This record gives sequence, structure tokens and C-alpha cells, in this order.
Amino acid sequence: MRHLNILYILILLAVAATGCGQKEIYCPGSFDSRVHVAFEWDKAHGADVEGMTLFFFPIDNDGKIWRFDIAGSAGGDIELPDGKYRMIAVNNDLPAISLTGTGSFSTLAAEATATAIDTLLMPTGMVYSAVIDNITVTPCGVTYSDSEGCDKTCPKGLIRCSPDSLSMVYDLYINKVEQPERIRSVSACICGLSDAMILCSESPESDFAATAVSLGVGQGCALSGSTTGFIVCPAAGKCRIELMVKCADGKVLTKSFDVTAQLANSAGTHHVNIYIDEIRLPDFDEDDKEDVGMNVAVDGWNIIEINY
Repeated sequence: MRHLNILYILILLAVAATGCGQKEIYCPGSFDSRVHVAFEWDKAHGADVEGMTLFFFPIDNDGKIWRFDIAGSAGGDIELPDGKYRMIAVNNDLPAISLTGTGSFSTLAAEATATAIDTLLMPTGMVYSAVIDNITVTPCGVTYSDSEGCDKTCPKGLIRCSPDSLSMVYDLYINKVEQPERIRSVSACICGLSDAMILCSESPESDFAATAVSLGVGQGCALSGSTTGFIVCPAAGKCRIELMVKCADGKVLTKSFDVTAQLANSAGTHHVNIYIDEIRLPDFDEDDKEDVGMNVAVDGWNIIEINY
């Protein structure tokens, strides 16, 4: 009797093994390499993108790179040949962002657009990206690893991905302005930011750049403004705010403020507050007005232009 039980168990194991093999060859229904990509915004609450671009890079180097543009933020259907891929998704609704290095998974980057001024970038807007590795597309469906490293299998060809923000929101606050009646306008640049991000690793490129901030009058004698950009450039060294004040008398004054510590303490966040306690403009005697030249330093300020 015991021998019969052992024989029965061996037969069941053989049938089970044969069944697994048959599932790899014969699939119910027709799949035709249709894949539905669903975007879930649990990592970027409040994101409202107009569309996403998907890149599927074949793990086999001889394969073709597939690109799909999907409208809206929910996701959509694509048709993809059977094979193994790595996928990168990024939103495509930002006029100040271009995609470079599209020829390989490791070089695809989101790059900020430069203005006419060297090293000055346009605000990036909010860049959202997701990476999914080890995607296998078969006539039976899709298998892939999610962002937590868990294997997912979907017979209906569903891929779920959760884009996260690669951009930083930088809010600049000047808490106090002495003699605000002398000021016509104030603008600033955040210097030391990266100009591009490698999407597969979410790592910054090492080029030094700056992003402009427009400042408006806040409560009392305060000023504030906001911009978007990438994280601090690894090779930037000190990060600074370059402040430009246009005065009512026609002078244009600039001053630099070291904000390295404030930006360094923002690691791991997508929102950074930068504070300058106060700005105090230098006083000029009437007799000195005609003698003031270009790039003259006064109380830490540089005078760079005279209109009158």
C-alpha cells in the first residue's frame, strides 16, 4: 500500500510538471502582443500631465527600440512584439524639456532648454518618469518587475507603473526689503543646478547651470517667487542666489547669496524653500551719481548698469 501511495504521488508530480510545460507553449485566447500600460500616481499626488512617452529598449541589443506617445495621464494600449524589454516613461507636455540620448536605455535623459544667456535655463516644469526593468512580452501576456522588485504576471498584458517627480520646486523668500520705494523690480537666479537628468538612474548630469526666478511683492516688505528645476549639480560646489534689483533711479544692482546649506538640506524632497533674511540697498550721495561706473562694488552690491 505504501508503494502504491508513493507511485501515485510521483504520477501527480509528473502530470503537474507536464501541465506547467504546456502552459508555456499553449495559451488560451489570442493575445497578439497587445499591452495596456496603466499610470498610477501614488508617488506624485496631484500630477496632471497631458501625455506620456514610452520607450521600450530591447534587452537583446539587436532588437528595435519602440517609442509610443500616449495622451492623458491614465494610460493606454500599445502593440509590442514578443521579447524582453526595459521601459522608461516620461511626460511629454513640457516645452522647456527635450529628450536626448534616446538611442540607449542608459543614456536617455530629460534636458532643460537653455535661454539666450549662457548657463541660464528655462524653468523645467514638473518632469515625471518611471522605469520598469525586465519586461517579458509573450503571446500569453506580460511578466515584469515592479518598482519594489516584485515579479508581476498578467495574462491580459497589463503593466502598472508609478511615475515620480524628477523636478524640484524652488520657492525663494526675501523676508525684509529696506526702502522698498527705491525698487522697480527684483529677479533672481538659482545657480548650481543640473541641466539634465538621466532617466534610468534618476541621476543628474554634471553640467553647471542656473534657473531664473521672478519675484513679486508679498506681505509687508517681503518678496517671494517660485521656479522649477532639477537637483543640485554634483560638480557645482557652492550654490548661490544671484539677485538683480532694478532701482527707480535707473541703476541695476546685483548681489550674491550663498545658499549651499539650504539646498544641501533638501535632499530627498521635491520642494525646497530658500530664505534670504533681508536686502538693503546701498546709499549714494548726489555728488557720486556721475562717478559710478560699471561693476563697482558697494556694500557687497555690484552696479552693472546706469540708465541716467
